[in-house]
Amino acid sequence: MTKVSSGLSRISFRIGSTIKSFDVLREPVPHIVVGGSQKKLHGWWPGKRECTAERLLINPYNGCTHGCSFCYAHAFWGYFQLFRERGVVTVFKNFDEAIARQLDSLSVVSCGYLSPVTDPFQLINERYRLSEKIIEVFVDRNIPIEFVTKGVVGDEAIDLIKRQPHSFGQVSILTADEDLRKKLVPGGASTDELFGNLRRLSGAGVRSVCRIDPVIPLLTDDEENLRRMILKAASCGVKHIIASCLDIPRKIK
Repeated sequence: MTKVSSGLSRISFRIGSTIKSFDVLREPVPHIVVGGSQKKLHGWWPGKRECTAERLLINPYNGCTHGCSFCYAHAFWGYFQLFRERGVVTVFKNFDEAIARQLDSLSVVSCGYLSPVTDPFQLINERYRLSEKIIEVFVDRNIPIEFVTKGVVGDEAIDLIKRQPHSFGQVSILTADEDLRKKLVPGGASTDELFGNLRRLSGAGVRSVCRIDPVIPLLTDDEENLRRMILKAASCGVKHIIASCLDIPRKIK
């Protein structure tokens, strides 16, 4: 990845056939803000849609500063490409308001999923709080929402999500070995913080799910590591554990 230079204050790049320019903000990480968001919930068809039985996939940010060495989103285009090439995160300002309008146009909704591609509780969220705002949009309408994260879940998010009894939180934990975690996910929460998420969710009465995710051959797939993680998760009140295998993109778009 080519990081932005310390003096860069404006950036131009191509999205489809259009050249777009944005000011680059520096704190807490280099990022741009896309205002007046018309961003659609991922997976929707064009035009008005009366109902849906699918999970609504929600990515309030494109690009993620956790720095997972195995991240498949590096193969994506558009604003994801901006992060891959320049290290700039995209923030979709007021996305929570766009989501509220879309939800209010539906007759049937199943569940929101925050976020399938970029972490909802990465560092940039401390400034914009889009993830908490989106959770609030769902629970205010009594619609379940789930999240998955390798970051630290704030108290506000837990207080919001526990208001909707069918909502739940997933915490993705790579390994019980903190030294290995630092090498593979240098920007994410520590192993203790991740298990702490599970403990706090369970303590608040929120269904918590531990994701051993991804299992990496020859690095994190040994029986002792998996045993330690399962026992630790159970001690944090977890009743549900999911494991997934490593996805490696065939090419970068």
